[in-house]
Amino acid sequence: MLYWQITSDHLVELFKFSLMMFVINKTHMMTNLMIAEFMAVSASLIAFWKMTSLSIELFVAMFTMVLLIAESVVGLSMLISIIRTQTNDYLKSSSVLKY
Repeated sequence: MLYWQITSDHLVELFKFSLMMFVINKTHMMTNLMIAEFMAVSASLIAFWKMTSLSIELFVAMFTMVLLIAESVVGLSMLISIIRTQTNDYLKSSSVLKY
């Protein structure tokens, strides 16, 4: 049976790939928010990977996950309000980026 083990190098590569996609993608705000959320999740996985070697309790991990969920809810509500006012989620037509 083939066994594949995830190391911290794999998680760092996932973060680098998502950062590259965030820089390249310039069309829709929804995909940028999803990529930013993936970056936050991969960064938290890297932090959890390092915390397991330090024997830090589960409370810190749960608190971090709650903050990630709150961040994603705020981003989604901002996207919904932008779509309702501008009727699209294109980054080039967004007046937020003009300032």
